Amino acid sequence: MKYYKGNFPDPAAFGMAAYGWAWHTEVGLHVIRLVSTGLFDRYPKFKIVIGHMGEMLPFQLDHVIESSRPWVKLQKGLKEVWDENIWITTSGMFSWIGNEEQYKKIAYENAENLLGLKA
Repeated sequence: MKYYKGNFPDPAAFGMAAYGWAWHTEVGLHVIRLVSTGLFDRYPKFKIVIGHMGEMLPFQLDHVIESSRPWVKLQKGLKEVWDENIWITTSGMFSWIGNEEQYKKIAYENAENLLGLKA
């Protein structure tokens, strides 16, 4: 929480450090780290469901895809992993400002493809 302290009350710092901001950015960052390890090259059918409308990744996706190309040499880059291995859920986030392609990734709309179930 120390990174989120400042000239404001501790409850504000806690909110930013947890449910208000950091949770979402840290989960998004961890997903990018998993891609960077080559996890999806080793396990190409592995799927991840990310909550909270994708933990901010949909809104930075194009930028991170371009930025990540030189990081490591992978068979499946972030774009391919996002398209084939990552699904998102609403998880309490009910407003949407993404584009239609991102909206189609919401897991409940893709249960058949994601889990092999008839929706």
